[in-house]
Amino acid sequence: MTNRSKGTYNRLKTRKWYEKDGYTIYDSETKKAAWVKGRILHISQDLAGSDLIAMGHGKMIFLQSKSNRSDISKAKHEFYKHPYPDCVCIERHIVLWELRSREPEVILVESNNEAREL
Repeated sequence: MTNRSKGTYNRLKTRKWYEKDGYTIYDSETKKAAWVKGRILHISQDLAGSDLIAMGHGKMIFLQSKSNRSDISKAKHEFYKHPYPDCVCIERHIVLWELRSREPEVILVESNNEAREL
């Protein structure tokens, strides 16, 4: 399984996991086409550092799904690049799917550059 297909699979599992809890999920990844040396390259870019946006239960959650524990710090730094308002209703989650796990590990990224597990 390639890294790209693993990321797509984890994004789908994250979507289904949050939909099961009653959230409405929106894809926040944009795709762009760029000409490089006479060829078209398709580039994907995350909006606000997140793969998905979950809305429901009075809050909005920006989701970043990961399959590798070593990528968590990279996901945190990506979240810190964007100005999120200090609001109780807005959260940032890193959803870590370990290999062959049924439930993810959800890490809440705080606005003051800290993270804690849910």
